[in-house]
Amino acid sequence: MAALSPTTTTSPAGSRFFSQTAPQTNADRMRRGLLLLNHVGYSLLPHVRDNFRRGALPFSVPVITATFSIYKKDTSFAGYFNWDGTVTSTLGSDSSFKFTNPATAAQKFELISASNPSLRTGLTTGVDGPAFVGEGSYNHLTPIITSYSTPAGTPPKADVEPTRFETTVFSINSNTGVLSAKWINESWSAVGVSWVMKTYLGVSSIVAVGVLNAYKYWLEANFPGSTVVEVTLIANPE
Repeated sequence: MAALSPTTTTSPAGSRFFSQTAPQTNADRMRRGLLLLNHVGYSLLPHVRDNFRRGALPFSVPVITATFSIYKKDTSFAGYFNWDGTVTSTLGSDSSFKFTNPATAAQKFELISASNPSLRTGLTTGVDGPAFVGEGSYNHLTPIITSYSTPAGTPPKADVEPTRFETTVFSINSNTGVLSAKWINESWSAVGVSWVMKTYLGVSSIVAVGVLNAYKYWLEANFPGSTVVEVTLIANPE
């Protein structure tokens, strides 16, 4: 019987499976929330050391103050996340948030302005009609600054502003600081969204999408010359 590669295993029936060892590419490590490696010494990449502090959120702090770094799929640093979803290269008061330190990765919370606690960042479809996001739709969500709050796990609110929005939609991996969001449709179906960075006429902003390819098609048709890249948002706790 031929010797097996150290990166594969074999079931009793002879089926081959992927290794259970740690992922060897930065793309794999980013998806799994692990430290990024270079190609020689397996140390942190220089731009990661300069722009990004990775690690567990502090357990003993009930409310965390943090900024969010933005990274592309190739692990390159793209900037910081502002309240209104715009991307900035320098940190300021509109880049700092407060949020409840979650007990679990599934717990939802709001992103509150660190300098103005009456304001929070939510997500909105920006339309008055049905706010559906998900399979078969190019609909997308953009960050919105609002003084109103919506409960976790409930459909979008539309009785106080002209746009449908939700605020208690964010969650975070306490071990890695990776930010996620889940939108609740009017049918009460929950959709986990992906973060992308849209750039148009020199301005970059963060958008949450349910179906990436559908959104790209819509964007190219309506905003020629725009670009979209998948990104990850990672907390930098103070």
